[in-house]
Amino acid sequence: MKGKFLSLSLQDLLRGAAIACGTSVLVTIEPILNMGTIPDIPTLKKTAIVGISAGIVYLFKNLFTNSKDQFGKPEPCPILEVKEEEKKETPAAQQ
Repeated sequence: MKGKFLSLSLQDLLRGAAIACGTSVLVTIEPILNMGTIPDIPTLKKTAIVGISAGIVYLFKNLFTNSKDQFGKPEPCPILEVKEEEKKETPAAQQ
């Protein structure tokens, strides 16, 4: 995942839509079709609600995940990362 904390990309939106469609079909329509009945309007509404809910949850997950794939943590500061790398390299260079 390359997205920054509190931002969404087009790829995130497309994956969210795919999860929404897949979830709604598997959860609601597939068991009804296995019973041999045809989905009616209330069933299709339920399918849409399940799909939209799954898509929203996925987008929230991506919205609150930073580029290091850490959930709920802000984007790491690049300056601090460089300083930490320099600290790691310094003892090795002295030996």
